[in-house]
Amino acid sequence: MRNENTSAGALAGIHVVDLAGTVATAYCGKLFRDLGATGDEPRTAG
Repeated sequence: MRNENTSAGALAGIHVVDLAGTVATAYCGKLFRDLGATGDEPRTAG
């Protein structure tokens, strides 16, 4: 069973800001969040 508690992950306490808009960087951001990091994505205009 997969552990859904991300606060105990290897990157707990790390804050990631995703500034790029490609699929690869979105995937990397997801991996960071899966390991416990918190993340922000830029807001889009419109």
